[in-house]
Amino acid sequence: MKQNISFNGPDAEAKVQPTCSDARLLMLQSPGVYDAIDLDPYGTPVQFLDSAVQAVSEGGLLAVTATDMAVLCGNSGEVGWVNSGCFHRVCAALVTVVGPAMSL
Repeated sequence: MKQNISFNGPDAEAKVQPTCSDARLLMLQSPGVYDAIDLDPYGTPVQFLDSAVQAVSEGGLLAVTATDMAVLCGNSGEVGWVNSGCFHRVCAALVTVVGPAMSL
């Protein structure tokens, strides 16, 4: 990661600080600091949402990705409820409606 940052020049080196820590704790320790947060975990992003919403600045960009819809909502309503606290139909609507609204 450090090599990639240095490859992008002194501007990147001044702005980017690599860290090896729990992303949730890092975001909770920095409320309203980040202009953009891109959540793209392996698995459901639900456990990161609370800290990400608190860490993104007013008017900032919060991008949430779940590569596989089954990971986010499950193939049945019960799985979606267990993973994300929502039912399958509601969860699909959240992906299309809340995602763009959060990035405004």
